[in-house]
Amino acid sequence: TRDLLRFTSLPANPGAIKCVQVSARARKDDAGARSLRTVAKSGATEATGASNALGTRYQYLADVFATDPATGAAWTDLSRRSRNQKDSYH
Repeated sequence: TRDLLRFTSLPANPGAIKCVQVSARARKDDAGARSLRTVAKSGATEATGASNALGTRYQYLADVFATDPATGAAWTDLSRRSRNQKDSYH
């Protein structure tokens, strides 16, 4: 299952954007192995975070994306406007 979240524009010119962090709080609630991988999407290009095994207790996960996956360059407010964040469950 994949959940996609879209973000609105920043309220003002942020200056330099150092990175984009995708965070999740997750657990599994059934038998078998489950994992979660965060995804940052810019345009049609996706970058994935580390694959994290899920247990039966909630855990916090975070991945930092220092560059825009579509350009390989630093994030800008324009690239952020078209960015999506995903949590990918396997």
